[in-house]
Amino acid sequence: MSGAIAFLAEHGLMLLSGVTALLLAGVAVTGLARRSPVVRQRVCELSVGAGMVWLVLACVPMPRVGFPVRVPEAPRAVEARGAVGGVEIPEELIVRPRAGVAAVHANRVEPVVAVAVRSELDVRIWIARAFVAGAMACAAWLVLGQVLLWRMIWRSASAPEAVVRMVDARLRVGRRTSTSSVESRPAVRVSVGLSRPVTCGVWRPTILLPESLLRDENRAQLRQVLLHELGHVQQGDGWGGLLFCVAMPLFYWHPLYWWLRQCSNLARELVADDWAARADGKEAYVSELVALARTTVARVCAPVGGIGILQSRSHFYRRMRMLLQRNNPLATRCSTACRAALVVGTIIAVMGMATMVGVRPARAQSAPPAAEKGAADQTIGSHDVLHITMTDSAGPGAESVVMYPVNEKGNVVLPLVGSVKAVGLTREELEKAIAQLYRDKNLSPSSPVSIKFIEKGQMPAAAGAGAAPRQAIEKFTTDQISMVDPLMRKMKAERDVIAARVEELTAKGLGDDQPEMAKAQDELAVAERKMKAYSREWRDMQTRLQKDAVQRPGTAVPIPLLPAPGAQAQGAAAVGGVQLDLVNLANTVVDAMGAVRLAKLKVAASQRMKENQAISDLEQATNESNLQTAEKRLELLKRIASIALEGATVDAKRAEQLYKQGVESAQALSEATSKMKMLELIVKGAQ
Repeated sequence: MSGAIAFLAEHGLMLLSGVTALLLAGVAVTGLARRSPVVRQRVCELSVGAGMVWLVLACVPMPRVGFPVRVPEAPRAVEARGAVGGVEIPEELIVRPRAGVAAVHANRVEPVVAVAVRSELDVRIWIARAFVAGAMACAAWLVLGQVLLWRMIWRSASAPEAVVRMVDARLRVGRRTSTSSVESRPAVRVSVGLSRPVTCGVWRPTILLPESLLRDENRAQLRQVLLHELGHVQQGDGWGGLLFCVAMPLFYWHPLYWWLRQCSNLARELVADDWAARADGKEAYVSELVALARTTVARVCAPVGGIGILQSRSHFYRRMRMLLQRNNPLATRCSTACRAALVVGTIIAVMGMATMVGVRPARAQSAPPAAEKGAADQTIGSHDVLHITMTDSAGPGAESVVMYPVNEKGNVVLPLVGSVKAVGLTREELEKAIAQLYRDKNLSPSSPVSIKFIEKGQMPAAAGAGAAPRQAIEKFTTDQISMVDPLMRKMKAERDVIAARVEELTAKGLGDDQPEMAKAQDELAVAERKMKAYSREWRDMQTRLQKDAVQRPGTAVPIPLLPAPGAQAQGAAAVGGVQLDLVNLANTVVDAMGAVRLAKLKVAASQRMKENQAISDLEQATNESNLQTAEKRLELLKRIASIALEGATVDAKRAEQLYKQGVESAQALSEATSKMKMLELIVKGAQ
């Protein structure tokens, strides 16, 4: 189901355009056939059928001519800025980003923080879900209606012999022979709960009559009703009704479908009226049916799958007036030339649309041009370095881009799922394989996956599977490490403050021999030495982690960018791609609540003092402004805690699921549950 919704979200606009074009063409041709109801009926049926056939062809990937339909690219990963759900998180609450990457391009390394929190909802997904829900509701309604119709037929009784002879007599007149009348005669049955006549069925048509029509005083009406329903049987209108019912779950949302359906129903009734009135004359036919309409209880529509003679009173009286005003009989069959033109035109329209509009094959499925073959090989080879972007893998709404090298066996080792065959596949094929693997293991059922390598970065085979990641780690600068490590970020901030003070003293004209300048320079040198020492320690640790990951079979080899020793703050919890210090968050919430209460007391006291003219208007306004600021800060912290609780709840559920599958440890499950409970306490205390 998730795959179908994703497909509709991606190609829904294209499918809507194609269906609308075909139905519009049917509406235009219907307008040209105003004088022939039977032609209008067939055009409406062919238009809906053509739309259904084109939908099937459009969903099958095949080469198309013309301009390809461009699919918007997925949003790129952006740098984490401490935002959760669109709310800016204060810097003091951020411990570290959720994940990081090192993007390798040829021989240079560009570190990128690859966490992106999606703050807005994908409207196309919800539209696709709404369409699927509506289609399922329509299908359920049709099935229920068909079941009720079968129940009505099963409970009905066979019509009297006199009614059957009346039907046979009309069929013999129509065919001028009695040999096949019994074989082709529709079943005629009487239902007690039916209020008006109905014809249903395709292979074995059945005419359902209400019990009131069998009375002696209604014999003339019964004859005209039977003639009308036999007209539907002779025309094969059951097939058209079946076509519109089958198309309803697909086109229920389209107004042109309902217009064509109504137009087809009116044309069908006009032809049946004209065919039935030929037996006893127009005046007798109209008078009896009008009398029947006046005594019949009004009802919205006939049973699902049935064709009723009195489905709409407005259409009924319009039909009777048109029948009386018409001088020449209507054609009940399309001519051979007309049928050939309609069929050929429909085939040309469907094939033309399918040739130009539809789902195109993946880029890897079509043969690349010769220039591209010579420039770069599109297939993945051994020791290639890939950038794999996965959404929702690190947390709800988070996109992570991680570098994965292809090992000597031609596999890419991914977290939780293990090895995936990569050598010999194209980017698109590997993307589908990874996404399917995660869906099969029910880890990320709807996670989009994309793979990029601008140039094939060959990793020397002699260096081993972990050579490229270790080389990338060695090239990390101090500023790059501070992007992913909280302790380094704190050191860098302290260094920048000291450097700014040195620049300020220099601008004042103080020389190196001045005590204040010498002290500031010494502090700056100490801060830089600390940063360099910590950078070496961080690189050594990450290199050891990479080396251990390569030596352990079945372990992924991406650059993990884990925090260095002592960098993980106690009580930190990952939420939406950043980590919040829960202890600091709780203290901040308590402080903010106290600040609000204190500000309220000051405002109340200042109001009393103002009555005694013991305080100025400026002081009163200042106190009120401080109260508003304190309330906004408390509200912001409440929102942060609520959003963090939502993310922690999702993480706890995912950890429980992975624990049941044997992927996560009991300790990881306990940590996720503890974080969720701590956030629940913070949210509850902030109320």
